Amino acid sequence: ESIKGKVIIVTGGIKGIGAVIAKTLALAGGKLVINYAHSEADADHLVLDIRNRRGNAIAIKADVAADIECYLFLGIDAAKWVTAQNIVVNGGFA
Repeated sequence: ESIKGKVIIVTGGIKGIGAVIAKTLALAGGKLVINYAHSEADADHLVLDIRNRRGNAIAIKADVAADIECYLFLGIDAAKWVTAQNIVVNGGFA
């Protein structure tokens, strides 16, 4: 099944394997919601890189290890692109 046009959340998605996953899914046609907890500059850089390659991505700050921030994060996602069809849990638990 194609991921083209589907909303995909990637937690811990701005560095390392998360960034590779986010780029790969975005360039395959997914609409990426990239979660980050700390570095807005790194998140902005990744989103810009994806968009420059004709991918579709946004970045939203939330500590997904905290329940309330998860609920707020998912609510923001819903407001942006309706609903997520897939979630890649790459970070958030220590």
